[in-house]
Amino acid sequence: MEECVFAYGKAETEQAERILTERFRHAGTEHPLLAWLYDEARLRLLPVCGCDACAPEAVNPLRSREVLPKLVSPPAIPAGEESFEVIAASVKLPAMPQVFHELQSLIERDDVTVDELGRVISLDPKMTSSILRLVNSALFSFRSSIDTVSRAVAVLGTRQISTLALGTLMLGLFRERPPECINLDVFWKHSIATGMTARSIARIAGSENPEKYFVAGLLHDMGWLALCCTHPGMAQQVLDVVETRRCTFPEAERYVMGFDHARLGGRIFEKWNFPPNLVAAVLHHHAPSRCTEHDEPAIVHVADTVVKSLGLGAVADARVLPLDHAVWDKLGMEPQALGGVLASLEGELDQVCRALLMPDAGMPART
Repeated sequence: MEECVFAYGKAETEQAERILTERFRHAGTEHPLLAWLYDEARLRLLPVCGCDACAPEAVNPLRSREVLPKLVSPPAIPAGEESFEVIAASVKLPAMPQVFHELQSLIERDDVTVDELGRVISLDPKMTSSILRLVNSALFSFRSSIDTVSRAVAVLGTRQISTLALGTLMLGLFRERPPECINLDVFWKHSIATGMTARSIARIAGSENPEKYFVAGLLHDMGWLALCCTHPGMAQQVLDVVETRRCTFPEAERYVMGFDHARLGGRIFEKWNFPPNLVAAVLHHHAPSRCTEHDEPAIVHVADTVVKSLGLGAVADARVLPLDHAVWDKLGMEPQALGGVLASLEGELDQVCRALLMPDAGMPART
């Protein structure tokens, strides 16, 4: 058969397949969602014309294997509990501003008013600016500009704005640029993309408050950011183990520390008295079946899988982790239902990142 004239050359095609094989190394493509994501990722790396040579089953080297070869995981540290308590206690948490505590009390109330919420948010000019930029971004695509917090509350509702305010407040907590073990631009782009994707999935699933899933996705990796800022040497060891032992990121964390960043992030959010649903989203986003009280972990888990399939990881390691099949099945979706989610993410991500990551939103100025 003649080579397809619309496809890249052999070298480019092989390079793309190497990228995808590595990206899906831990997850494989046996599950229908992962197979579909692999094909969508390939479409974004190579132009295809629909001929037999370009058909997904012809170019997906993982598709023909029922089970991806099992990697040998590093042994767990036996003193895991002691290690966790020592390291968790040593993480230096930024002091929360007064507006955070006032927001927390408002979120817990069912009778909060527009004026009350507007007054609290207005106490922090940076948070006010972040909220207004966010609601005027492509994430919401309102027809007319929203120029006051009270108007934003009136349009979205008190609970939704409270949740968004809490999320945007977190963006500026770790103000010092951390060492080389983390690239903040890469980290926050992954986090924002996960939040956007979680919000979109929640809307498809019929959620009445999709903004809480956006914040859950936005904050799901805060444990890793805290570790990088307070224990950069340990974080670098994790990154080294990922590459040398070819294991998953959580496996490398458990090898180095005895626990992973999800557990550390959950403890941090508990210390800050975050709402239980956000604590659960952070704590269980790699193992959502462990949580039966809240659905945020499941939706964030799927969103994280989708985002990493496109090569958007929190670190250079953007490999897709094994999918929790049960939570995907519980959502009751077909993979194709996410087609619009991918399109929206690609079209809107940069604008939402600019809205949230501008220096006056509390982020460190870029050097």
